[in-house]
Amino acid sequence: PKHNSAEELKKEMLANISAQTGRSGLVVGWISYAAAAAVLIVISLAIYYFIGSPRQGKQTTQVATIKNDFLPGTEKALLTLGDGTVINLDSASVGAIAKQGNTSVVKTGEGLIDYFPAGKEPQSITYNNMTTPRGGKYQLRLPDGTHVWLNAASSITYPVIFSGKERSVKITGEVYFEVAHDPSKPFRVHAADQELTVLGTHFNIKAYADEELLTTTLLEGKVSIKKATGTNSLILTPGQQAVTKPSTPSIALNKKANIEAAMAWKNGLFHFENADVKTVMQQLARWYDVEIVYEGRIPAKRFEGEIPMDAPASEVLAVLEKNKIHFRINGKKIIVTPE
Repeated sequence: PKHNSAEELKKEMLANISAQTGRSGLVVGWISYAAAAAVLIVISLAIYYFIGSPRQGKQTTQVATIKNDFLPGTEKALLTLGDGTVINLDSASVGAIAKQGNTSVVKTGEGLIDYFPAGKEPQSITYNNMTTPRGGKYQLRLPDGTHVWLNAASSITYPVIFSGKERSVKITGEVYFEVAHDPSKPFRVHAADQELTVLGTHFNIKAYADEELLTTTLLEGKVSIKKATGTNSLILTPGQQAVTKPSTPSIALNKKANIEAAMAWKNGLFHFENADVKTVMQQLARWYDVEIVYEGRIPAKRFEGEIPMDAPASEVLAVLEKNKIHFRINGKKIIVTPE
């Protein structure tokens, strides 16, 4: 069906979430996984199910109103200055919010913090830190013009001016970079025990401490990756992905990365691709700032598709309940139980 606007598409999707049962093989790719149970429940959380796809054979369920629903995350973050001062960015006024040496720190009307260096380089380096909480996202433009997007529960530490022969930052969580080109000053990103070196490129790093794997996905340019342990290094070209485990020397290469999946969060979407229940709930926990508790056996289901991140948690929970996964809400906890 033709949709006149994104808002109309969203309204239709939120009013009708389809569920269908069928067989689906695991997406094995470059990592070998144990075989899953034969019959998988495929949940259509995807926008693309509503764009020109046939509806025959699908059960359409009206989304129920959930008491004590969890609202989606918003643009919020904390900025820690060099002297330890902490600024709550979502309540800070638009305009200049701080001065760090000769560098002005400005909040724009776009949910973005911008750095404007002026005058001589300082003799000592001042570092700032931006941290997003669970349920928050924010953007940052570094003093060299590099644009940074932080996902929920993420952080970046950086100097207020890049002096010397390189530009170096440290991140946790998930961060997307569009690095300003400067061949004379390589841009380095430190994440866990991994270091990336670039000149000018677009890439996403996912380095959550509560996840087993650290992934780097390259969209444009070139990235060199090396581990703090071992001598292995790897150069990525666009469309490739590097995957590592913290405290291990090896680096695995995925030559055909799923760019859509890696960039979904930046584009305002949850993306589930053969995801198990824990993976789905982990994403929801970060974005809706809730605790997930499992009672009994974790249901052996797999999920496919996308859903806008600005939808309330009830839209996803309603689908889970229709497919033999049940939950109840207790304060800030979602308690998941099997059938």
